[in-house]
Amino acid sequence: MKRKYDMESDWDHGSVNRLTLAAMPSGLKKIRKALWARSFLKTVDKCFSHSSLALLQGQDVFAAYKDVAPNPKNVLNVQVSSEDHILVDELERKLAGIRNRNPLTISYAGRMIAMKGPIDWLKAIHVAAQGGVELKATWFGDGSMLPLMRQEIERLGIGNNVVLPGIVDRQAIMANLKKADIFLFCHKTGVSPRCLGEALAAGCPLVGYGTAYSRALVATRGGGEFAEINDWQSLGQTIISLDQDRDKLEYLIQAAAASGALLDRDAAMQTRIDLIKKYLPPHPNSVP
Repeated sequence: MKRKYDMESDWDHGSVNRLTLAAMPSGLKKIRKALWARSFLKTVDKCFSHSSLALLQGQDVFAAYKDVAPNPKNVLNVQVSSEDHILVDELERKLAGIRNRNPLTISYAGRMIAMKGPIDWLKAIHVAAQGGVELKATWFGDGSMLPLMRQEIERLGIGNNVVLPGIVDRQAIMANLKKADIFLFCHKTGVSPRCLGEALAAGCPLVGYGTAYSRALVATRGGGEFAEINDWQSLGQTIISLDQDRDKLEYLIQAAAASGALLDRDAAMQTRIDLIKKYLPPHPNSVP
């Protein structure tokens, strides 16, 4: 139709497809999936290459498509509003618990699927528990790997440490994050999950697999400790270290809240709107 258009993504689709294919056993189904992925990725690149504006959410996605799209912009799809930011008295209660050496509370919210690394998450918890850390870890959400997670919890003997409450509403998750000491995540692909920003807004430091996206979120004011993807042993050791060094954990919580204070849904949305208005003027044939 010869119209200018905006192309958006919060995934590096190549990264996601590589993880999916790597987990599949050899055979005809994997071959079909590989052929489909090749066709899909070619179509994605074609759409980006002909776009007038590409809104690429997060540093990993930006890096994946900045040389494909002629007009790439690095933006964030922020879902943090004013009521999500931790209040001063809530932050102080959290810090008081750290100073009093209360057992650590660890949270995560997301789907129980391979790209979220739920088994790595459990293994990191196990390392910390074996290292003497008193902790309670909660994964909010559901997904295809729930049965496998339950089996792994039993195998590792961490049933007293891990809670899987299933799907709860966002308000309950945010209330939990405002009390939690650590947001543990094991994302394995180049995506820009909004849950990391929500954790920071709640004053919950990020401990997880470092990517360009997660590191950029805390680049200015701090609030994160990262390991290489698949290195769940290091994540477990980080939890042990933070439990022992409560001064550092207290600093990370304060830094996380400071990084979260930079995130605002309305401001991020306005940035995207302004870019669309700038680069995608109304088509001459469009109805006013």
